[in-house]
Amino acid sequence: MPESREILDADLVAFDPAGDQLMVLRNGDQLYRVNGWDIIATAATAAMALSDLIGRMTVAPSSDVKAMMSRLIAELMAAGIWARLDALWILASHDAQAARLNWKSSAYNLTAINSPPFTVNKGYKNAPGTNVSYLTTGFTGGTAGDNWQLNSATAGVYSPVNGINDEGVLLGASDMYVESGLTDPGVRLIPRYHGSGGGGVNTTSNSSVMSLSPWTAPGSYIATRNRAEDTLLYENGTLRNTFPTPSRANSLPVYLLAENFGGGSSFHSDDMLNVAFVGGGLTQPQIATLHAALSRYLTSIGA
Repeated sequence: MPESREILDADLVAFDPAGDQLMVLRNGDQLYRVNGWDIIATAATAAMALSDLIGRMTVAPSSDVKAMMSRLIAELMAAGIWARLDALWILASHDAQAARLNWKSSAYNLTAINSPPFTVNKGYKNAPGTNVSYLTTGFTGGTAGDNWQLNSATAGVYSPVNGINDEGVLLGASDMYVESGLTDPGVRLIPRYHGSGGGGVNTTSNSSVMSLSPWTAPGSYIATRNRAEDTLLYENGTLRNTFPTPSRANSLPVYLLAENFGGGSSFHSDDMLNVAFVGGGLTQPQIATLHAALSRYLTSIGA
């Protein structure tokens, strides 16, 4: 692979269909297909985003990691995913401060509450045996300028463990709205809860997030909404279920490694969290691409 400096100086970056090799071209801003290789983004655009991100880090990553970060950003840009995200938190980072940064912008950086342990290139998890640690995002969604809106919203996490022994929430917020005797979750992603698991975004029924079993494999868990009628749930890029639950706006900031339950933390998760993200609704091909890109990145850094 070329050095990161070469990638950032080039005009275009391409990857072969298998995603194993990288090619750098210098042909301006147009997009091409060359011998079956897909040009995925202008390197200049990805470089600007990367430069802004690294400029906000107290400790800069190595040149090799910069190259991997550049590739991930370029892949997400090419698939139209980057533009749809409001926040992308890569907790599996070289430094704890860098792990709490939103890759998309200076807004919605994470705040660690009660000192959740951080592991280099792995991420954050709850303090063992305490269930008091979590991360706040400051993100509620639905305001002007957010991609996340009432009928277009996505929430996702990536965890390296199977969640079998965990009954917590990796990402969640509930304002305790009650409908038909059930507490409305707003947004929630659960790897496993009393033998089941699931998730939902802008939902009106608690049952919509407690009906997917088993949901215990390591990897990505993504809930997306692209219309008022339902929420779609994906495991490792594959659609697992569609829940017919009408939309209702989330009203509390999202927590990671716990749920913001009426303004306090609850349902703390013991699982390691590599990545979390929120944004507007995504298509099935975009979710498959997002999962694959995150998996490649995490593998490349040894997560």
